[in-house]
Amino acid sequence: AVVVGVLIAGGTARGGTVAWTNVAGDWAVGGNWDSGSVPGPGDDVFITNAGASVVIASDQTVRSLTLARTLTFTNWNTTLTASNVVVQTNGIVTHAGPFTSSQMSNNVVIVCTNLTVDAGGLIDLNARGCAGALNTAGHNAVGYGPGAGTGYRGAGHGGLGGGPSGSIY
Repeated sequence: AVVVGVLIAGGTARGGTVAWTNVAGDWAVGGNWDSGSVPGPGDDVFITNAGASVVIASDQTVRSLTLARTLTFTNWNTTLTASNVVVQTNGIVTHAGPFTSSQMSNNVVIVCTNLTVDAGGLIDLNARGCAGALNTAGHNAVGYGPGAGTGYRGAGHGGLGGGPSGSIY
């Protein structure tokens, strides 16, 4: 007699617990994870080992992320999607920068249901936007980005900045 069984499961597949094992590296390299493969939508991900610094350069979807070290986003459209994201003490979410007009700009995009940033955890984008500039003599010069100005005076995003005569546009 031949017995054939079929199992149809509903709902979301439950993955496993996946931990970062390298010191520094790319999220999308399977060898950086204890599972030997890149975490997927059903996985609970932990980046907690001492000195860990992870670069996320392409879209990733996981069940949850617990971060106690550094996660650096690169590329403008890179998105991390998870139900729960916890940035623990010593955890830092940031992006590469600052950047100039000829370099790719970056964003931090996290799509989640629950975001928790514990005391001592950071989402830190300070000084990571458009770069300032120095001239050949080492003095301040016109920087980069839409608010760079036309002289040595600054402006906010979307403004034209101060001109050499002090005009504000």
